[in-house]
Amino acid sequence: MNIPQYIHLPSQNPQSSLTARQRQVLEIIQHNVQKSNIVPSLREISAALGISSLNGVRCHLDALERKGYIQRNNHSSRSITLLTGTQKEKREIPILGKISDCRLTIVSENEPIKLRNPHLNGQKDCFLLQFSDQSLFDEYTVRSGDYLLLHLTRTLKNEEPICITDGSSEVFIVRSLWNPKSKKWEFYSCGIGHEQINIVEPKVVGVVVTLLRFGF
Repeated sequence: MNIPQYIHLPSQNPQSSLTARQRQVLEIIQHNVQKSNIVPSLREISAALGISSLNGVRCHLDALERKGYIQRNNHSSRSITLLTGTQKEKREIPILGKISDCRLTIVSENEPIKLRNPHLNGQKDCFLLQFSDQSLFDEYTVRSGDYLLLHLTRTLKNEEPICITDGSSEVFIVRSLWNPKSKKWEFYSCGIGHEQINIVEPKVVGVVVTLLRFGF
């Protein structure tokens, strides 16, 4: 079992990551949703763009989905969900710590990041940890600037990916497995090798929802 897949999100100035045509397609979708609460079909988008190629529209939608502006469930004509442009969908998620030199430091002065409900997978009590260097890249392929999105929990479940620290605040991203014989939790790395890790003074930081990378 690996860490949940990265969600790539636009930078803090999201419109700058779009081409002019992609921005136009996004504005067409937003206008239709605001006007009639219905997403436009491929043909309606192509007509608004003044083009006849549905494949061209699909390419623009693929780019918008890849960049985190929309979500499509089955790639049918009206299966688009807007992930931007609706303020009520946003939630402010606090950044509670930084991971540097493989260790966690709790901080309290960072500005929260606004994320939309589809990125949170319905989770509540979420928070972020920011990776400040490349110290965990070899094991987990996380880069400096990436964020780990977690939610608080009082109980663990088998095979659940969690972020955990030891007595020295060293960070491990592991899956937890209950051993009924020893009546203890065992931890296995979510990184390369998936080996069992013996952690002294384990302390669960939170359950991993996903990894986030802004600007790509």
